[in-house]
Amino acid sequence: MTYRWPSSETMAADDQLWLRSPCAEDAPYFFLCNRSLGTQVLEVRGRAEAASLRMSEFDGSDRQKWMVDGESRLTSKLDASTSSSCSRVKYCIDVIGARDENGASVCAYAANGGWNQRWDMEVVDKASSIELVRIVSKMAGQRLLTVENGDQMRKDMIMEICYLSRWCHLEQGLVQLQKVVWNHGVPEAIVEERLGKQLGKGTGSDDKGSGKDADTVLARVLPVNSQTGTSWHPKIEHGLCVSGGGSRAFAYSMGVYRALHELQLIPRLDAISSVSGGTWCSSIFMFARSFKGRSISTEELLGPGTKPSELSMEFLRRDVAPIASGIVHCDSDKIIVELLAKFKGREWEVWSHVMSAWLLRDFDELKSFDAYMASSEESVEKIRANNPELKESLFLTPRSDRPGTFIMVGTLRAPLGKLASLENVVLFQMSPDYTGNPFYPEDQQVVYDGLPICPCDACCYTCSPLSRTVGGGFVETFAFGGLAPSTQEEGLTEVGKPEKPFALPYAVAISSWAPANYMELSRVTADHLNQRQRRLSTPFGTGDFDVPEKKLAFVISVLWSLKKTK
Repeated sequence: MTYRWPSSETMAADDQLWLRSPCAEDAPYFFLCNRSLGTQVLEVRGRAEAASLRMSEFDGSDRQKWMVDGESRLTSKLDASTSSSCSRVKYCIDVIGARDENGASVCAYAANGGWNQRWDMEVVDKASSIELVRIVSKMAGQRLLTVENGDQMRKDMIMEICYLSRWCHLEQGLVQLQKVVWNHGVPEAIVEERLGKQLGKGTGSDDKGSGKDADTVLARVLPVNSQTGTSWHPKIEHGLCVSGGGSRAFAYSMGVYRALHELQLIPRLDAISSVSGGTWCSSIFMFARSFKGRSISTEELLGPGTKPSELSMEFLRRDVAPIASGIVHCDSDKIIVELLAKFKGREWEVWSHVMSAWLLRDFDELKSFDAYMASSEESVEKIRANNPELKESLFLTPRSDRPGTFIMVGTLRAPLGKLASLENVVLFQMSPDYTGNPFYPEDQQVVYDGLPICPCDACCYTCSPLSRTVGGGFVETFAFGGLAPSTQEEGLTEVGKPEKPFALPYAVAISSWAPANYMELSRVTADHLNQRQRRLSTPFGTGDFDVPEKKLAFVISVLWSLKKTK
């Protein structure tokens, strides 16, 4: 189920029209049927803090009953609270990540007051007590709740039935498969998973026979924890740590890189690790091949060397070195104000776009949000070979005359609505090749308390702590942000395809988001302003502490708020 703009073709499309039928004996609740799926009704599936939505046969249960509450939320009658909760919380329809864009996914999530949970019922027609409505989001885009391609889903199912029938009659050995997936003449397995994926090449149409789901990618997953001792990078003998401090750190780092280049020491570096203002400078140093559309050498990028005894006012009036061209403009406040207006309702997107429009403005490849990251052109070729659907996608790789390992450091703080503390924040590493959390913190689970509504009531939110297994490994950066793999296998693994590339501006912004601590003084500021990314769970190992939670950690892919390491 998705969320998208109406268009001239879809204004009257069945997949965006809903029948609202009142519950005769349970007012003010109603049932929601989508015109494209006949008599099936919308229901909540699962009982976690975040549950899925699906269209299902009518049974009249609480999970199929909905109402519009006083805050315009579409709220389920089903209680989202767990046995350990102190208060009752209802599920409501939630645009995941508050992504105000076509194709954004929705789920059933515990009510929290965000604009991504508020909807208008726009009545199209009415007959007696039953209304035909569009469900319109109250976010700026005013997009519609949509059952995506309902007709196409039915066509695909019919096609798969035909292929299955053909194979079952012609191929010995598939008779048992026929018994498994067909139940009294009904192809039940098709409902849950497309048979083209189950049977492999030759059982579906050409674009469905690769054995890989269209919503997944093949990426390498690396376990890194106390049981594995895996090394996820080449041998490192000489490394450089580039610290933070905003623009001052940038200026200092630029001088360091210039000196190392003049002394011809850059080739001897095996790795660079950076944070905050150090990442501002290091990201440009590592990736920039061109400046304002023309190729640029390292010496041109860093600027000429200087001798203090020869400096003059005339010399100081010259244009700054290209690497610092973005930060010397006195327009960052103006850019922030413009972006706050542009991303109203999605304020957490602002800082990454500030990095693109301010810091990286003169580096076209670096400022793009459309480019995946990879460690080298050779890696890009392997990624595309494993994922042909990415053959036209853009990739950003470091310069070949740079160290082989580059790590931008951040901190994985807490799930949205939960409080980060010194006891539960976890190291978060972003590199062109791999991104994730090495090791398990203290070889145990992480515990989060609730985030207070305001600073004075923090003590009220410690009664229902949330425990999660966090850390343990990496996934290739081009796949970061997708859903967790269904199996815990090391190496090339099928994982969820991210909704958008984890582009360089996101990594730079995460590494430099210093205000996160202040945002978390209140749930309102934290939920609206703190950056977040979907975390890919990668728990590996055989330690007793993580085994009971492996399934849970994989199923729940929470949107996380991230900040820099101090």
